[in-house]
Amino acid sequence: MSQPEGGNGVGPRAAARHGPAISPSRRAWSGKAVAGTPMPTGPKPGSVSRPGRKRPGQLRAAAAGLTLSVRHDRRCAMKARTEYQGGMRFASGEGDGRVVMDAKTEVGGRGVAPAPKQLVLYGLAGCTGMDVAAILEKQRVPFSGLAVEAEADETTAHPRVFKTVRVTYRVRARAEDRPKVERAIELSQTRFCGVSAMLRQGATVEHRLEFETVD
Repeated sequence: MSQPEGGNGVGPRAAARHGPAISPSRRAWSGKAVAGTPMPTGPKPGSVSRPGRKRPGQLRAAAAGLTLSVRHDRRCAMKARTEYQGGMRFASGEGDGRVVMDAKTEVGGRGVAPAPKQLVLYGLAGCTGMDVAAILEKQRVPFSGLAVEAEADETTAHPRVFKTVRVTYRVRARAEDRPKVERAIELSQTRFCGVSAMLRQGATVEHRLEFETVD
């Protein structure tokens, strides 16, 4: 079959309806990828080139005799800042959400606040607990109690990291809803809890359910 005039599968009448063709370079700059067309390496059409002006990363690369194109992504999904309070004590956050950390007395702290790795366990318990509560509420499963406890065994060599983490869920609900509670816990541990997923990269995470039946 012969190719319609224009070589792009669009006849003269269709081309007139769709308007003038857009060059591949203009499509690439508009953010729309064009198959088989390399992205332009020069300045964006219509932009003003400023020779001699380099970003810090480019300056360091130039000093090392390298050619490097650097793109700075200023987006950040999550940030944390902590301030030294003396001794081994640090405070993070602002206002009512302020969190204080301290070290145990045997390593120079006063033991008046959770240690950093203990906060990781708090984060795990809170993350998976939120998952379970949200799933049960979505399924309209009534429950009168939900508590999550996390404990961890550490390696003996430094840096001491979590080796095994055990998560215990204590739930009070109707007997007929136990399978739904178990399913909610399983979904949290295998699909939704990001803290658990991160810990699984270097540790074994186990979980169990302590179920209390209510009328």
